[in-house]
Amino acid sequence: GNEKITSERIESLSNISLNVNTFKYSKLNIIKNIKEEPYVDNVKVKRILPDEIKIEITERKPKYVILYNDSYIYINEMGYILEISNENMELPSITGISTSSDSLIPGDRLEQADLENMTVLLKINDALNNNGIESKITNYDVSNKNDYMIEIKDEEKIVHFGNVINLNDKVLMLKEILVKEKNNQGEVFLQDLNKVFFRQNV
Repeated sequence: GNEKITSERIESLSNISLNVNTFKYSKLNIIKNIKEEPYVDNVKVKRILPDEIKIEITERKPKYVILYNDSYIYINEMGYILEISNENMELPSITGISTSSDSLIPGDRLEQADLENMTVLLKINDALNNNGIESKITNYDVSNKNDYMIEIKDEEKIVHFGNVINLNDKVLMLKEILVKEKNNQGEVFLQDLNKVFFRQNV
């Protein structure tokens, strides 16, 4: 199940040596060792007689990036910090994260306030994905719980959701506006469903 992590890396983390009786190894210790890798979500270890150990892993997938100084900090949808890199994977970015820079450590999770925002992002993404819009999003701004914002860079649009009440209705209206205002740059205001409007940049 490994795509991001090499098999050699898994073998190294497991601390298993060749030509050693497999019963000398604790399954729990093997799992604990491998889970030191931030990209590992779940590990299953099985002994296959007479002398094999089978290791199956489930990887965490990078979903968002936090830009910090000149580094890219990759996290998954559950707020696990996976990697700090100089390489740009071109994933949607998140701004407005409150987790301190000292706490942005691979293997750890974002702080509680940000985890609550991640739950909101999951709801927003589900609604966007159901309407074929999620792939357009380049940035999520979670700095204001009363106004979650997204950016669609290719169309030069900022979308103000307000809170996530009536989210599905808001996304349906957004979908109509994106078609209608396809060639126009500006901001979409969805905070009040009775006063939805698009403001074109002058």
